[in-house]
This record gives sequence, structure tokens and C-alpha cells, in this order.
Amino acid sequence: MTETTDIDVAQEAYAAFARGDVDGALQYLSYDIEWHMGTVFSRTGRTFNGHDGVREVFALFREALDDYEVQL
Repeated sequence: MTETTDIDVAQEAYAAFARGDVDGALQYLSYDIEWHMGTVFSRTGRTFNGHDGVREVFALFREALDDYEVQL
């Protein structure tokens, strides 16, 4: 049996995001995740909480960035 490494998990999560499968990627993130959006991305900075917060972050990315894509 092959052991799954942290790198494997990260690659699987990013691959799901790249496919646009946010819900698939969420399985790798804690339900109580705090996503801190720095001032580089917003004027005041902001924290998004939980899986719903992550969904909101990626909706904002898709809305703000016409050619948004994840590359591995």
C-alpha cells in the first residue's frame, strides 16, 4: 500500500480547485478554516470562515479575475 504524503494531499486539493471543483477541494480543508485575505486583494483585508467562506473566496476570484486559473 502506498502512503499518502502531505504533498500528495496538497496536489490533490489544488487539482480539484484547478478543475473548478471547490467542493472536492474542501474535503482536504478543515470545516473551521479561516482564510485571511490580505490587503493586496482587498482594501481592508478580510477573514472568510469555514467551507462557505472558501466558496465565497473562489466566487470572488472568478468574478474579479476573468482568466483565473490554478496551475500545478
